[in-house]
Amino acid sequence: MNSLRYLLPAVIVTALSHSLCCILPLFTVLAGLGGLASSLHTLEQYRPFLIVLNLSILAWAYYRYHRRKIACACGDAHSHSRKEQINRLALWASTAFSLLMLVV
Repeated sequence: MNSLRYLLPAVIVTALSHSLCCILPLFTVLAGLGGLASSLHTLEQYRPFLIVLNLSILAWAYYRYHRRKIACACGDAHSHSRKEQINRLALWASTAFSLLMLVV
């Protein structure tokens, strides 16, 4: 499960980055930096690439999580460990956050 330690933050970073073109101008206008907000529309051209990157990293995280779970085949003792529950919760939380950022 050590690979999930690096994959889940990567999912969150890419989710934030592909929504920067929409969220960042809003925050700059609210901060009183309207001129800066008008120049941030250039980030829009990178959004499709960042969405694909985000979904790819998320798919890789699910693959790593379920591959490890199937390969272990230790029974119920492994599936109820504290570390396993934290990893499952972090994976689902990062998925929900990623989908929320995709909608925005």
